[in-house]
Amino acid sequence: MVGIPEDQLPKDYASFSITNADENKTGLSELIDLCSAESESFILHKGSLSGVTGVFAKNMSFSPDITEGRSLSEDDFITGKNVIIISEELKNETFLINNKRYYNFDGILFETVGIYKKSDNRINEDSIAYYNLNSNEVINSDSQTCSIVGSYKFAANDTQKVLNRIDKPLGIKITKSSVDNTLPEKIQKAVSAQAATVIVLILVAVLVIINSLNTTSCWIENRKKEISIRRMVGASNINIYLLLIKDYWLLLTVSFIPSVGLAYIIGLCKFEFLVGFDFSLTTILISYAAVLLISLLTVSVMIVFYSKKSISSAVRC
Repeated sequence: MVGIPEDQLPKDYASFSITNADENKTGLSELIDLCSAESESFILHKGSLSGVTGVFAKNMSFSPDITEGRSLSEDDFITGKNVIIISEELKNETFLINNKRYYNFDGILFETVGIYKKSDNRINEDSIAYYNLNSNEVINSDSQTCSIVGSYKFAANDTQKVLNRIDKPLGIKITKSSVDNTLPEKIQKAVSAQAATVIVLILVAVLVIINSLNTTSCWIENRKKEISIRRMVGASNINIYLLLIKDYWLLLTVSFIPSVGLAYIIGLCKFEFLVGFDFSLTTILISYAAVLLISLLTVSVMIVFYSKKSISSAVRC
């Protein structure tokens, strides 16, 4: 989920902001015209603190999961229709005028032409509504929503090249996309969606590692007489090592099978207290490999430890 962008955006999109512009000379319509002049196909989003996003698309798909009505069309963008599509959570916040449903955003009444279902991605969440950024009412309004100043997301056939070309006349500040994160940033975003912190996650991981070390050590300790006897009859450290690894691998594999089934069932149930939880076979395989690696290291250390003790003293124990 961390690597999947919000709002139907492609993975190569970029974010940029405009913090200072002469709005008497440059407005939203000029920004859209600049993008259109530099690219035959693009999609432009303007965000807001309320989670409502302005959209303009040219020869690029914008298709949320519509449950009622329709999505925003290219004809809407070209003709400047004052339309909006809203998520299911805003359905009760609309009202009727002449048998048409409207939604009020920042003092502008938008005709609601569709209702969509947000994706299940709780890390990069979709917006709660999308309005036509090129709407005539938006272009001609004096509200903050209609100002060119703000935060944007942009994608085109050559995203970076187009942004570099419009940088000079607008003075934009280009930032990275929300999916272009370092590993620690991705971990932070993932655990934030679960209402946790990285520190808690690290503590849990440390406890799991300590438990795995103790379990493996005790398991081998209980077999030390068997190890000593096998060494007495000529078994090498390698033979003993392979035997222990094979036995532990079987135990580990059998114990992981129920966990896979349980994780799958929890993923289907969609519990409210597990917001953002999804079944991930990759995560299970990584944890399986991590525990196996810890076990391999523990077995290795224990074998070396026993090899330094005499056979007779080991048997007496």
